[in-house]
Amino acid sequence: MLFTHFNRFSTVVKLLAAVGLAVAWGCDKDKPTPAVTDRTIKIVALRGNNQRDTVGHVAADTVVVQVLHGTTPAPGYEVRFENGSCLGEPAGLLPLRTNTKGEARYRWRLSGAVGQQNLMVRAIDSAGVERAVATLGAMAVKPTHGWHPAACLPNGYTTALYQLPSGRILAGLYFDTHLYYSDDEGLTLQQLATTPGPRTIAAITATPQGEIFVATGATNESAGLYYSADNGQTWQNRATGINQPQNVQNMSYTRNGKLFVSTYSGGLSLSLDKGQTWQVANGGLSLADRYRDVVEQANGDLFVVAYANTLFKSTNGGLNWFPIHITPYSVWALFGDSNGDLYASVDRCNGYIYKSVNNGATWQNVYTTPPAPNAGCAVVDAITKVGNTFYFLLNGSGIGYTTNFSAVNYLQRPRPGHIFLPTRTHHILLDDLATSHLFYRLP
Repeated sequence: MLFTHFNRFSTVVKLLAAVGLAVAWGCDKDKPTPAVTDRTIKIVALRGNNQRDTVGHVAADTVVVQVLHGTTPAPGYEVRFENGSCLGEPAGLLPLRTNTKGEARYRWRLSGAVGQQNLMVRAIDSAGVERAVATLGAMAVKPTHGWHPAACLPNGYTTALYQLPSGRILAGLYFDTHLYYSDDEGLTLQQLATTPGPRTIAAITATPQGEIFVATGATNESAGLYYSADNGQTWQNRATGINQPQNVQNMSYTRNGKLFVSTYSGGLSLSLDKGQTWQVANGGLSLADRYRDVVEQANGDLFVVAYANTLFKSTNGGLNWFPIHITPYSVWALFGDSNGDLYASVDRCNGYIYKSVNNGATWQNVYTTPPAPNAGCAVVDAITKVGNTFYFLLNGSGIGYTTNFSAVNYLQRPRPGHIFLPTRTHHILLDDLATSHLFYRLP
């Protein structure tokens, strides 16, 4: 009897234990698992990594990155894109904010270095603390034939281009007080360590020995005329004595060492000692006009073009001037060849070039711009020469080049521009008014 009761008690205990285990198992099963919080901030490249493009170009694919808080998009983070490219300086430090998807976008403009280039991406929180860094890559290849944007040059309208006797190219940009230089024919430009003065670069010229003159003040402010004998490392202000030194328009250094500066409302000023002293050179000229393209002949005769499109000549060193009439047309630009021949662009809308072989006494037409659909006025903006090849800039028809004007070839421009420079290796530099870039063309 006792044994029977014991067995029953044992059975009840076993049943209760089983029920307890089942209840316990059911409770554990229904209990939610604690969430694991991932607070890691990271940057993920969604697009634009590992591209391949030409140096100086904006990479074809937009860079898109996403900042994540664990696996959740992190909006409102500051994102900095650092393209450490030009002389080791970070270019394009553009702070952006991530959108609601945690994304930020960047157009990557490659530097001038051929090979692997890197783009540093930094995520900064609201307290200004850097929380994540990522590195993206691109392969930059050499440029080929055709037009390309110059690398490392900031955006900005080009105000002046000049190639020194050493081959170095100097450039000035609108509303930028720095000079930029290129030692590779314009493929890349770097900022010069020193600045000539506190105004926009208006004009650049140099002596045959490489002494540099930089005129500033292209923004209707008081101008400066700066001189450097050490390739731009140090500068001297030599504007004292220039007539009405406001808004320098043009500057020329002639074959016999005369330095002419044209200023707004000041006409022409002349220096015979590289800007140390100045004299007014306005006899016969209007102070209300401005002047460009001073050419000096071997015998000392001088020619200059007024912005009112009149050609003037001086036979007494620039102290007095009288008008020269080529044709019934106005004169737009002037070039003096080293052999004494003169070439003048005339008629703003028909684009003629006239030539004189007798010091301006008589002129003959050597070029007429061919008609171009919807080109408007076909003025020849500028004429210059590299080696045996003449180059001239055409409004609407590109760039013409020829060795004798009997046969003229044309290069199409990427977009309209008014500042151009054929280099000694026949590269061509041209400003682009639409994008504010400086382009070069490889032959």
